[in-house]
Amino acid sequence: MDVFNNPNKRIRLDLSNNFDSNLPNDDLWGAEDLTADEFDKLEFQATQSHRQDEAPRAFVQPLPPAASNNISLAIVDESKQQLYELEGKVKILSQSLEKTSNQLKEEKLLRDKLVNERLSQSVAKENELRKEIKKVESSLQFKNQEMKCLYEKVQLLEAQLKEKKEQIDLPAAPTSNSFLKKFKFDAGTSNHKPELCPEKKPSSRKYKLQVDSPRGKVLGSSIISTLLCNKLTMNPVPNFSSTLPQTHHSLETASKQSAKLSAVSILRLSSDQQTEEVFDYFSCVFKNYLDNLKTMKTNSNSPYSKRKEIKQDQAVAIACLKDLAYITSSPQFLSIVKKYCCEIKISNQMTDVPSTSKSNLFPAFNQQPNKPFIKVCSLLQSLVSLASPDSYPVNYFNNEEIELSFVSLVSWSTLAPESLIVLSEDISYQTIMCCYEESNLLNPSIKFMTNLCIHKKFIFLLLHKDDSCLLCILSSLIVQKITKSPLKYTTVMISIIELLSAAFSLYSFQGLSLENSTCSSLVLQAVIISLWKFCELFYKESSSDIILVLKKGFTLLELLSKYLPNFKEMRSLCEDSYISLVCGMLDLSKENPDFKDLYDLIHDLWDFQEDSSEFDLDEPFSEDSSPAAEITSFITNFFIHISL
Repeated sequence: MDVFNNPNKRIRLDLSNNFDSNLPNDDLWGAEDLTADEFDKLEFQATQSHRQDEAPRAFVQPLPPAASNNISLAIVDESKQQLYELEGKVKILSQSLEKTSNQLKEEKLLRDKLVNERLSQSVAKENELRKEIKKVESSLQFKNQEMKCLYEKVQLLEAQLKEKKEQIDLPAAPTSNSFLKKFKFDAGTSNHKPELCPEKKPSSRKYKLQVDSPRGKVLGSSIISTLLCNKLTMNPVPNFSSTLPQTHHSLETASKQSAKLSAVSILRLSSDQQTEEVFDYFSCVFKNYLDNLKTMKTNSNSPYSKRKEIKQDQAVAIACLKDLAYITSSPQFLSIVKKYCCEIKISNQMTDVPSTSKSNLFPAFNQQPNKPFIKVCSLLQSLVSLASPDSYPVNYFNNEEIELSFVSLVSWSTLAPESLIVLSEDISYQTIMCCYEESNLLNPSIKFMTNLCIHKKFIFLLLHKDDSCLLCILSSLIVQKITKSPLKYTTVMISIIELLSAAFSLYSFQGLSLENSTCSSLVLQAVIISLWKFCELFYKESSSDIILVLKKGFTLLELLSKYLPNFKEMRSLCEDSYISLVCGMLDLSKENPDFKDLYDLIHDLWDFQEDSSEFDLDEPFSEDSSPAAEITSFITNFFIHISL
C-alpha cells in the first residue's frame, strides 16, 4: 500500500481495505486492549507535553474562588456604571464645547460686522466732516469779505463824521440857485402861489410852480415839482429789463412808450437854459434833503419839529424822484446827455487830457467850467447818495425813495452809460449789495451794475482788488441770501445770471485777472449750489421765473465750463451738487418740454461718467428757443448798444 511506501501519509481508518491484505481488526480503536508498554508510552507523551506547557502557565494567576468572582462582577458593574457616567459627561461636555464654539463664532462674526459698520460710519462721517470743513472754509471766506466790507464802511462813516465836524466848524456858505431866486417864498398855507420878485422881470411861463408847505424860506425843499404836470398818461414806473433794443430808432420808440410827456414838457427839456434850471432844481432839492438826513444821523435826539420837517422834505424828494424817473426814460434826456458828453470829448481833445479820472472830467473852455455838465454830475451824485443805505439814519430806511433813485439810475445807465464814469469812484456797490434785503431794491441795483459792466470803461468794477470785488460780492449774495430763500429772490437771480453772462462773454479770463484770485471758484460754487436749490424748488412749485432761472443759469454754467481753464478742479469742491444738478436737469429735459433744448448742454457737462446711454439726443428740438440763442442775442444787443 501507499501507506507503507509513504510513512507521512495518514492511514484512513474509514476505509475497509487500506492494505492489500486484510487487517485482523477493522474497529476504529482496535479490538485489543493496549499493552503496558503502549500505555506507558502514551502516558509519557501526555506528561511530556504537559510539562512543556507548564512554563508559560506558571505566570498565569489562578482563578479566584467563587466569592472573589462575585466581587469582580460588582467591580465590573461599577466600572460599567462609571464608564456610562463618563460617557455621559463626555457627551455633555462635547455638546457644551460645540455650543460654546458656535457662540464664539457668532460673536466673532457680529464683532466683525460691528467693526465694519463702525468703520463705514467713521468713513462717512469723515467725508461729511471734510465737506463741512470745505463749506466752513467757503463761508469763512465770505465772512472775511463781509468783515472787510464792514471795516470799509466803518472807515467811511468815520471819514464822513470827521468831515461833518470840519464842516460844522467852518462858516456855512450861502446857497446859490438862480432858478429859485426868481421867486420869493413866504410863509403861507398849502398850495400857495409865490409872487415874482420885484427886481426881476415877469416870467413868460404859462404854468407856475406851487408851494406845498408853509416853510417858504428854505431853498429847494418847499417846492413840489410840477414840471411834468401835463403828462398825457400817468403810466407806472417802467420795469427796465437788461435786454437793450438793437437800433437807435427802436431805443427812442421804447423810450417814448415808457414815458409819455406833454408838448410843454418836451419844449422845456429842449431848451438848454430851462433844462439847466430843471437839473439845478432837482439837485438843490436832493442836496437839502441829504443835508437834513446827515444832521439827523449826527443828532439822534432831534426835536419833533425837525423830524416833521424831514418828513416834508421826504415827500418833496419822492415827488421829484418820480418826475426824474420819467425824464431819464425819455428820448429828450438821451439827446441832452449825449450833447454834454460830446462837449466833454471835444474839450478833452483840446486840452490833451486822456485820463478818465474824476479830476479830469471837468473840462474847461478858456478856464471856464462846463456848468451844465457840472450840474448833471451834481444831480448824479445826489441820486447815488439817495440810493445808498449809508445816507439814512437808523430806523429811517425808506424803500420807496431808494427804489425810485435806482429806477432813474438804471434808465440813465441804459441810455448814456458813459456819462456815469465821473461817479465810478463814488459808487459803493459792496455796501449796496450787502445791505439790501428786499428783492425790489436788489433787482434794480444789479441791473444798474449790469449796464455799467457792459461798458469797457467800467471793467475795474469786475477786477479783483484786496479780496473784494463785484464778483465776490455777487457770489456772497447768492450763497447767503438767495440759496436760503430762492423763491423770494427769483428775479434777483435772473439779473445776477445776466450780469455774470455779460461779464464772462465780454471780458477774457486774463482780462479780469482771475488767475491769481478766488473769484472764479466762488462764483462757480455759488452758481452750482443756487441752481440745484432752484431745481429742487421746481418740483415743489413750478413757475415761469424758475424755468427762466434754470435755463439761463444752466447756459451760464456751460459758458463757465469753457471759460474757466481749471473747471473740473474748481467744481470738485461741490461735486455732489454738480452731479445732482446735471442729473436733475436731465430728468427735467425728459419730463418737461420747456427743457428739451438743454440736451446739448447736458451732454457737454456730463463728463463725470463715461456711460452716456441715458441720453436720447435723437429727439428733435427747436433752436429758436434755446437759451444759448437768447444769451447770444443778449450779448449782441450789448455790443450794438456800446457801438451806439
